Amino acid sequence: MPTWLITGIELIGFAIFILVFYNLLKVYVTPRIKVNKWIVLILAAIIFMIPIFTGLPLPWNIIPSGITAILLLWFMDLSGFGGRRYEKKNKKSEIIMKPKAKPNRVKNNNK
Repeated sequence: MPTWLITGIELIGFAIFILVFYNLLKVYVTPRIKVNKWIVLILAAIIFMIPIFTGLPLPWNIIPSGITAILLLWFMDLSGFGGRRYEKKNKKSEIIMKPKAKPNRVKNNNK
């Protein structure tokens, strides 16, 4: 088999693994963690640069890449790219204004 085909299969397998793992985290872990979306993005950028500065060998470069992908997916979820799942509910939008019934007012013309 050509090396490009093996590399493509590994890449597709890695992407499927990351997506399945993130969906499991999204169901069981991330709703319980309240964190700012910008902190998640900064953490993803820092972890993305770990292999550049440490010079990790090739098999170990995959781990920071996977963590970065998961953090970027989490950032996109917090930002609302896939629908507003973590949106705070506004109490004002839940209040329905109804007109108050006013009593009949009789004008007294007795002078």
